[in-house]
Amino acid sequence: MKQTVPTHPERLRVFGLHLRLMMIVAGVCLVGIAMTFFAFRVIVGHITEQLGGRYAGRYALSNRALLQEPLTREITMVRRMADSPVIREWARQEANPERRRNALAELESFRKRLTAGTWFQVIHSSLNYYYDDPSRRYGDKKYAYTLSTNLANDAWYFATIESVPEYALNVNYDRALDTRKVWVNAVIREEDGSPLGMIGTGFELTSFLATFVDRTEPGVENIILDSRLAIQAHRNRDLIDLQSVAKTETQHSSIEPLLTGPGDFQRLKDALETLQNGHSASAGQAATTLSVTLEGQQKMIGVAYLAKLDWYILTALDLNTVIRQPIFRPVVGAGIILTVILLGGVGWMIRRMILNPLAIITSAASCMSQGNYDVAGLPVTREDEIGTLARTFAQMCETISDHTRFLETSVARRTAELESTNRTLTENVARLEETRTHVRTLKSLLPICCSCKKIRDDKGYWNQLEKYIQDNTNTEFSHGLCPDCMKKLYPDMVESEDGKPKMQNETV
Repeated sequence: MKQTVPTHPERLRVFGLHLRLMMIVAGVCLVGIAMTFFAFRVIVGHITEQLGGRYAGRYALSNRALLQEPLTREITMVRRMADSPVIREWARQEANPERRRNALAELESFRKRLTAGTWFQVIHSSLNYYYDDPSRRYGDKKYAYTLSTNLANDAWYFATIESVPEYALNVNYDRALDTRKVWVNAVIREEDGSPLGMIGTGFELTSFLATFVDRTEPGVENIILDSRLAIQAHRNRDLIDLQSVAKTETQHSSIEPLLTGPGDFQRLKDALETLQNGHSASAGQAATTLSVTLEGQQKMIGVAYLAKLDWYILTALDLNTVIRQPIFRPVVGAGIILTVILLGGVGWMIRRMILNPLAIITSAASCMSQGNYDVAGLPVTREDEIGTLARTFAQMCETISDHTRFLETSVARRTAELESTNRTLTENVARLEETRTHVRTLKSLLPICCSCKKIRDDKGYWNQLEKYIQDNTNTEFSHGLCPDCMKKLYPDMVESEDGKPKMQNETV
């Protein structure tokens, strides 16, 4: 079905070039704003990721320093306790009262210098566990209980003796002491490596977590992993891997279930291995960062390696919380305003350089449609496409004006010729009319003599029939005899001797 084309230009004016260009400019403006917003999101995301990575790395290094100083001090004190000749002699001769008295005095001296004011010692030969803290709950004897290879709660000791050459940290809940602490354990060995026992100190887990894990800003989470990626510190106490040293690989409370992104756990393992291998080369100053999905949220993780404990300090940042994107809104607002101003300027330039000259040419075309070919004000001096169009239009106006004058002259000449031809035709028509009158006269009733067959004309004269017809028409006559007259006038010449005519219709 064909669509009817509107015949009223004023109805199409709403879809004119001006409106369409303005719509194009508005569309470009919207596209520009959308692209500006998209670019803002991409740039802000990139900046946020870069800043977040640096912040997470530095935060992890800061946390490592926060842990390293007090733990290093405690480890140093514990190692000095393990190297003390007095304490080692008591470990060899537990039943000797003098050795015991000297060792307890030495341990009391160390206790006063330990941060938590707590010490413990296990003598390997008897598996007796001695303990003292500021509460002095075990009095002067310091004896707490005896370890057993059959108790799961004591497995930490035997696992440490077998696998730890010097010292280790262990997060554990001691049921006999009814205390949950972070223990610094140092193995006391003979020169040949055989164990004499173990000595160490402990921090209250609650105070330790409050100092390190709970001391965070919004959007920041601190986690400590050991060399087997078992969780040693976490704000969720249920995730902490207690007695980690005594557990197998499958028994550990690992960070793996918390990493829900595809390949996140393997990428973390690779990053930790790279960090550990490069620790000595970087003098312990390096930290690595990676983006992972931790507990269902996208986070930037900074990792630092604490070599003395073989621990990894993880700092997880929620970038949307730590680096608030609303601070970038003035930038995108300024970008949008600048885009609108720029596109508005483009629209003004289009109107000034294209639409206004086209309006002048359109007005000139309207004048031409009314027969006025003397147009002025066209932008013929411009050296661009609009100028070319204006000059071409002006030349067209001049050409049409010349052709119009030529046509007017030609029409006048042809009119005169037609008038002359018309007069000639009128005269010819008059003559034809006269001829028709004569013909009608011939067709009317003619007075004719019934004897001699003469015809009377309009003047009353009697004329021979052939003369009348010849005078009133263009007919010429030839004379002859019909057979009857021939027989009547020349009977001898009509029939031959055999009875046949000798001549017929002979002309004389």
